Amino acid sequence: MPGTPDRKTLPDRKSLISKLKSAARQLGKKPISRDELRLVAGVSHYQIRRHFDTYNDLLRAAGLPPVPNQRIADEDLLRELAAVFRRENGLVTYLRFGKASRFSTSIYQRRWGCWSRTLRAFRQWQKQHDPEFPYADQIDAFRARGRVPGDNSRKWTGLGGRRYGEALNFRGLLHAPVNEHGVIFLFAILAAELGFLIESLTKEFPDCEAKRRVGKGWERVRIEFEYESRNFRDHGHDPKGCDLIVCWEHNWPQCPIEVLELKAAVENSSVRHGVPPALTGTQMYRDNVRRDTAPRRR
Repeated sequence: MPGTPDRKTLPDRKSLISKLKSAARQLGKKPISRDELRLVAGVSHYQIRRHFDTYNDLLRAAGLPPVPNQRIADEDLLRELAAVFRRENGLVTYLRFGKASRFSTSIYQRRWGCWSRTLRAFRQWQKQHDPEFPYADQIDAFRARGRVPGDNSRKWTGLGGRRYGEALNFRGLLHAPVNEHGVIFLFAILAAELGFLIESLTKEFPDCEAKRRVGKGWERVRIEFEYESRNFRDHGHDPKGCDLIVCWEHNWPQCPIEVLELKAAVENSSVRHGVPPALTGTQMYRDNVRRDTAPRRR
């Protein structure tokens, strides 16, 4: 079926169970957490949700005891931030932290919101509990960039004119999206950096057909744009007809398909952090597309 990604790139139910058992043997413990499985075997939450309603269902299928649902203490999450920054010799991006941390970035996002707010909470904790932390100046410099009036600034009574989102000032977009049109525009700005090539946009469901970088090749993906991820459910869309929701804010924890939250992507963006992207859109096209599509010599 056109637009359907190659499901061979995703592990099936039997493979997930095998990966879990192997990771448990490698770590020498029962059970292991979902984050430990991600770090050891590279199994994502999305891959688990394709075949199991919960992570504990996967554990039971593998013959392992379920993980008790315990809230991770703020202290443990903040200490993990300090540990990762020390291992990486300084402040890292949101994406890099997610790969290096024992805990999923979704936990930090639910606890404190965006990356900047997470770093603010960390600095408040660090001043009291880890005063010798060597990279505090990097965090302060990052948080000082583009500072705008926040929640504590004066609130004015509206005059009934057009409303705008929070100040963003990101690559020509002054304000955060407030609707689906803004999400589409922002995704177009970020598409190359996130590893996407857009093939078509349409008024029908799903909104977009694209390809995304998977290893050394490309995978076709069907995308639906929403301002909030739960709008997908509210609009009555069929999850079987879509592979990825691209939204500004992810607020549907039980979502049965993969979600790309652009708010988190902006926080993680290499340009937002003052580091040039590893590949520009033009370089990505030259290096990855031209050699795949150029006509062969006869």
